[in-house]
Order: sequence, then structure tokens, then C-alpha cells
Amino acid sequence: MRSSTRSGARRRHALGAALVLVALAVAAFPAVASAGHIASRFTAPPPPDPEWENQGAPQVSQDGVAWQVGGDDMFMMGYVWKMGNVAAVERDEFRWASSFDYANWDTSHVVVYCLPWEDTPDEVWVSNGTTSLKLAGGVNDARNPRIAGTRVVWEERVAGSWDIHSAEIDIDTLAPGATVVVCGARGDQKSPDVDSGVVVWQDKRSGQWEVYARNLSLGSAKRLTTSRAKQVHPRIDDGWVVWEDYRNVGYGADIYARRARQVWTASDGWHWKLGAVRMVCHARKHQLQPDVGGGFIVWTDWRSATALVDDDPPDTDIRGYQISSRDRFRITSADGMERSPDLEYRTVVYGSYQSTHMGQPWGGRVKGAHLQP
Repeated sequence: MRSSTRSGARRRHALGAALVLVALAVAAFPAVASAGHIASRFTAPPPPDPEWENQGAPQVSQDGVAWQVGGDDMFMMGYVWKMGNVAAVERDEFRWASSFDYANWDTSHVVVYCLPWEDTPDEVWVSNGTTSLKLAGGVNDARNPRIAGTRVVWEERVAGSWDIHSAEIDIDTLAPGATVVVCGARGDQKSPDVDSGVVVWQDKRSGQWEVYARNLSLGSAKRLTTSRAKQVHPRIDDGWVVWEDYRNVGYGADIYARRARQVWTASDGWHWKLGAVRMVCHARKHQLQPDVGGGFIVWTDWRSATALVDDDPPDTDIRGYQISSRDRFRITSADGMERSPDLEYRTVVYGSYQSTHMGQPWGGRVKGAHLQP
């Protein structure tokens, strides 16, 4: 939700209200013994200002967790919890971001984010707490950035349709290299993700949303899905691609996955090797917002959700799936709503919304778990 008042504030300071970087040690939150694939759990520190009661949309990278906070249904500030450093508190610029992603490098961090504007095209920015640069937008709308290492991808509207663009950024100066058009096919291409130089996105060139992939070093795009129903919101890690899939009519969205790698043989050179499409979860209602990492898949699960009553959020959970064993397991079971999981290697973080958090209806906290085989 945007307004002219907030747009004016953004114009007075293009990079926005502070993203506060908070560093605390994981040791401050002792491991909780649990069965199955949960090794330990943790809760991120609360915001220092009680007016920011809502926390959510967390992202994890190595030993850091970033998330947004806000009030009155607006996300206006953010935190990064740097595990392993107890005392350091920094500030970064991050106002009104409609979407963001986070990478924790060995010696610094970087946040890529979308600044939505009221009457000019949206922009994609990058910041490391010291330097902030615009990567895209201003002439065309640019949205939904994602980052892996120093590679950034985003969607950009060109001549009325959405394409996927990418650029490599310098680890010290953040200066971007030449922008690469990852896919500019007919129709819309949106919701990109990237890992190890392979980009995935949802693609509507055929008239229905499908999932495509492209290795930026090795050539053309490859369609990964063939169902006539829509497949959206892809994520990728180590060649495993997951997405929301609507093929099972009457059940809402389910979670599907497929291994997609490029391999070299003497006879064929570099070519795509695709595994079988795998149904990860098929259950009542919706399974949404999948992510993949460290041999696990996680998602927001609505099978237990009830209708909204008064100020109590619907009862959604975070559930998981181990790729090797095909085990399905429940990561959360508290009353209230857990949603928006992000997974790197075996650490999953998510927003937890309960009426008891900080005494605020729908007050949110960022929680997480470390997974084990």
C-alpha cells in the first residue's frame, strides 16, 4: 500500500528509513532438543522501538538473518541479526521496500531491494551499509530483486511486458557490471531467483505461467514444467528447483520440484539433464512460498488454517521435506500464523504472527530452526 505522503517522504530521502543491523550470537539462544529433522530453534531479538510491532519477510544468508519491521501494515525499517557477533549494531538505508533480498559476505553484507514510487517507475537498489547504488529502474519499472553471491537478478518492464535482467556487482564498491537480459521472450517473465549462475523464473510466453531456467554461462533458456496449469514462484539451490503448482484442481497450490543441471558429455557437449518432476506436498488448501536449500524444501502450509476470527491470525504452519529420504515433517505447530520461510543450507527462518506478540494484534516475530538430516 502506497500513498502520496509516503512518496513525498521517499523523495526527500531516496534510500529511506534506517535498516538497523543488529548482531547477536546464536549462543544466546541455546539449542532445543527435538525429534526428527529439527536440531534447534531460535527467536530473533525484538525491535528496540515498541511502535514497530510487525516483523516479517525474513531472509537468511550464512550466519546472518535480515527482516523487515513496521507498523500499521507498513514495512518501514529492518534488522539484520549477525550470528556470532554479540555487540555490533549498524545502520543501513532501507525505506519502504516492497521486496528485498540479503547476502552475507565474509567481510560485509549487502541488501538488494525495490523502492516503489507513486508516480515514477519503481527502482532496484543495493546497499552494504556504507554505499547505496541504484541498479535499475527510473525509466522502466524494476522489481523483485534476488541475490546470490555477487549476482543480482530482477524483473524489469520493457515496452509493456516484464523481462528478467541481471548484473554482477563489485564486492567492494557495489558498482554493477553490464546488465544482461536473461530472458526477453514474448509475454511476461517474472519472479526470478538465482544460484551459482543459474537463473529461474515464471514465464508466460505460452499464455500460462511455466517455470524456465537459464545458465548464464552456457546459453539458452530451458522450460522445466509442462503441466497445463500454472506454475509460479520458483526457487533454486544446487540444481533443485521448487515452485507452487496448481495442477490439482480443487486443492489450491501444491509444491513440486525438479532437479535441473547442465552437464557435459563428449557426444553432446553442454546440455540440460532434467530429473523427474517430483510432487513434494499435495494437501488440502494451499501450500505456498516454497524455498530450497541444504537438501531440504520448506513452505507455508494452509491445511490447518481456519477463518479469521477477531484479531487472531489464521493458523498456518511451516512444513519441510527432506529431498534424499522424502520425509515430510512439521517445523512449526504454534497457534497463529507462521509464513514466508527462507532457507539457506539447513537454516530456515520465517515470520511468526500471534496475538500475544508484544501485546499487539498480529504482532510478528522472526523465528527459525536449524535442520538436520
